[in-house]
Amino acid sequence: MTTNNVSIIILSKYLSWLRILAIFCWFGFCTHQKLYSQIAVDTSIVVPVDTAFGEGMRLPVDSMPPIKKTPKGYLLEGLITDYTTSEPLSFATLQFKNTGVGMRADIDGKFKFVLTDLPSDTLVISNLGYSKKMIRISKEVNKQVFKFELERGSVQIKNVVFKYDKNPGLTLVKKVIKNKPLNNYDKADNYSYEVYNKLEMDINKIPKKSFKISPILKKFSFVQNYIDSTSEDRPFLPLFLTETLSDYYYQKKPKKTKEVIKGSRISGYKNQSVSQMLGSMYQNINFYDNVIPIFNVGFVSPIANDAASFYKYEITDTQWVHNKLCYQVAFMPKRSGEHTFNGDFWIHDTDFAVQKMNMIVTKEQNINWVNKVTMMQEFTCLEDTLWFLTKDKFYVDFLPPHGDKVAGFLGRKTTTYKNIVVNNAEIEKFIETKKNKANTEIEEEALNRNEDYWNQVRHDSLTKNEKSIYKMIDTIQSLPIYKKYYTLFYLLGTGIKEVGPLEIGPIYNLYSKNTVEGPRFRVSLGTTPKLFKNIYLKGYIAYGTLDQRIKYNASMLWLLKRHP
Repeated sequence: MTTNNVSIIILSKYLSWLRILAIFCWFGFCTHQKLYSQIAVDTSIVVPVDTAFGEGMRLPVDSMPPIKKTPKGYLLEGLITDYTTSEPLSFATLQFKNTGVGMRADIDGKFKFVLTDLPSDTLVISNLGYSKKMIRISKEVNKQVFKFELERGSVQIKNVVFKYDKNPGLTLVKKVIKNKPLNNYDKADNYSYEVYNKLEMDINKIPKKSFKISPILKKFSFVQNYIDSTSEDRPFLPLFLTETLSDYYYQKKPKKTKEVIKGSRISGYKNQSVSQMLGSMYQNINFYDNVIPIFNVGFVSPIANDAASFYKYEITDTQWVHNKLCYQVAFMPKRSGEHTFNGDFWIHDTDFAVQKMNMIVTKEQNINWVNKVTMMQEFTCLEDTLWFLTKDKFYVDFLPPHGDKVAGFLGRKTTTYKNIVVNNAEIEKFIETKKNKANTEIEEEALNRNEDYWNQVRHDSLTKNEKSIYKMIDTIQSLPIYKKYYTLFYLLGTGIKEVGPLEIGPIYNLYSKNTVEGPRFRVSLGTTPKLFKNIYLKGYIAYGTLDQRIKYNASMLWLLKRHP
């Protein structure tokens, strides 16, 4: 949707050097690669095939300290969430190991045990498509509160022979495919909504010891105070955050869109190359389409018209979700090596609309520089006729050039939609307003909104890690050592050296060699806004020693407007 494209424009306009930071990180971390071998993370996932209980992978537990003791009995309560999206895992199963005592979490992922005695000292938490988690329960503490994070993996569906050669899961999916034209929200003649985009970039797999040993990183040792270490084997450093709030308008025939950006806020390291990386994350995904683009690679949707040729399906659960009966269907690829997903989705039993979709792409799918992609979309029924997208989460674990044993990047995008209006004549009138001819309009104060404004308009409050980004970046940029390293890494990253109102470079073009010109020497020069605010002059002169000819070029860019 246009919301995402406009976010890219704003990023491109106001970001300037994460690429430099990447060089900084690789240099600092790779000088002490022995540290990485000490904290290598086992990324293998044991996924439960069904709801039977048994041994599984033991993962770190994020547990709050005991609250208080009660005279007798035990109270165990808490929350179960998805590790990558932080979404509550509805109806996850908990059972005391090797016993018949257990329960399911509610739709919000919450659970509560009230017991006179502990049936076992080990609690097993599982959910379809996730690795099991096992936690020992202390018999010395009567009341305990937990927060469990389960990590999604590939779903495994057993080969099952159905009577009459019919698969109930496939039958249900075929009804979903048949009703796609009725349930796809793009069927509406027009609609509008308020959309909030939040995008975070983190550095993961960071050993804290490197800040004490590396001659470069120890200058910034205070940064380790911002490293999230709730999971000690997977620490990450919140690095970059951008928020955008806008009103979006859509018209089907003729297809037109308009967006009014009401607020945009950016923090972190600024570089246009980061805009390109983050821009790929800003893609809009519609599961009702037959092909879903993931970083410019087309994947077959699990509800594509020909999805039955690519996926296996199995009904795994039935639950009431927001007073509507829904079926959970797990899916997995029929063959390896094809561009397909693993995951599950919930289907409404009456109109066969998708209520929630969860999908994962692993590095076996061979997407360049990507280790794993996790996606979640949630839909809400409006006026009992149209299921509209209300929440969209996109998580990417970028694979570093040196492999997944060293520091890499994580991208987390969350988009939420509110104030949805469908089939309203006023929407088309607004789109056709002559005063607002451009598809995108940025309000005058959109880029200058204060903290009070964002606290009022955010659809969801910022997490502790997200709040720390603003404080950390302000602290970094206030250090004298920051300017020294900034100048050096800016030169290495861009090849350009600013000297007052002029810029020299790229320095990488000073010398080159080819068969026609032989050794080639080139000097480039340009102006910065310090000389002319809206005019950019650039030029170069080059000479080849083999052809003995002088080459030159000059150009001028005049910005008539500084907004899209």
